Amino acid sequence: MGIHRVEHAPRRRLVLGVGAAAVVLGLVAAVLALRPSDEAVQDASAAAALPALPALPTPVPLALPPLPAAAPVPTTTTTSSRTTTTTSTTTRRSTTRAAAPAVGKGPAGRVLALVNAARAEAGCGAVAGNAALDRAAADYAVLMARTGTFSHTGPDGSDFSERVRAAGYDDPGGENIAQGQTSAHEVMTDWMNSPGHRRNILDCSFRTLGVGEASDYWVQEFGR
Repeated sequence: MGIHRVEHAPRRRLVLGVGAAAVVLGLVAAVLALRPSDEAVQDASAAAALPALPALPTPVPLALPPLPAAAPVPTTTTTSSRTTTTTSTTTRRSTTRAAAPAVGKGPAGRVLALVNAARAEAGCGAVAGNAALDRAAADYAVLMARTGTFSHTGPDGSDFSERVRAAGYDDPGGENIAQGQTSAHEVMTDWMNSPGHRRNILDCSFRTLGVGEASDYWVQEFGR
């Protein structure tokens, strides 16, 4: 079961560096020297008046733009049902689901019908039911229900492709599993609302499908 973690965005801080420019005003003094030939010294010397220094401009405060509002932190909710998926390749498709006639019998047949309805809306061809894939899916659903495990890796260390080949199908494509759902409609809703599971269901390269159900464990085995 996936663990959802909420990470909070770090608090923003603004450090504003203001550089002060020092202005050095140089005063130039004019010195008048008397020539040696000048014998008369004036009783009063005229002092040249320095021009008045210009007034420094009044400091203008920096107007900082307001900080943008922090984006809302997403929250997550969890339910008692679980889903997980694995596949050798994935393809992203649209996911609108339409009604489809029932194919096969029982929950497995209804899952197959819902899968093909979703694929038709996405522009993919229908997947055909396959006895070997049905057997692999059903056996693994029973195994998980009996052992209380929930993983694409079996208690014996096998992965989905090994289980599918052991059941007699030579070109495995992907596997979806789920636990806690009580109907075909409920498990398909959960799978279609999960990006990884949806990619498997809407992968146009898949041609066959096996579905297994035991207690509240569900398995889809896709083949090419």
